[in-house]
Amino acid sequence: MEKYRGRRWEIYFPSEEFLQKWKERAKATHMPLSKWIFEIVEAHMDEDTITAQELARDQETLRDQNRSLRRELDNAKADLERQKIEVFKLKNEVLLQPVPQGVVQLNERIVNILKSGGFWSSQDLLKELDVNASDIDAIKIVTHQLQMLQDFDLVGEGARGWKWIG
Repeated sequence: MEKYRGRRWEIYFPSEEFLQKWKERAKATHMPLSKWIFEIVEAHMDEDTITAQELARDQETLRDQNRSLRRELDNAKADLERQKIEVFKLKNEVLLQPVPQGVVQLNERIVNILKSGGFWSSQDLLKELDVNASDIDAIKIVTHQLQMLQDFDLVGEGARGWKWIG
């Protein structure tokens, strides 16, 4: 082995299966195993590679950012939901006030939703109006509107929900 004078190196594989897998890959490229290993290692050394520590640090940073953004998104969604409810209440609280005889105040969105056809369950109607089903005041407003529409024979309530009949 004078030919290799100090350039020889031995590799121990974790198993014979690994050795066989590498031999097959080398054969597929029409190279001897030693040349294939050298080419693969050399190609990867020339790349701008980052260390496993850098990858782990970057991954942890991204996870932290992801957690932070997820919290911000959840908070923003909750704020938006609260604001929707507040806007609905502010726009419609006047509908809970007693009105002079002969004057009718209706929420145009409720009328348009019911006029769109079909039956509307109370839950579906609340969803369509962006009303939180646990907000008692908002539900009172919608219920009051539906009762007024029913009093004027514009809507009917059945087992399948509310329906425009006017």
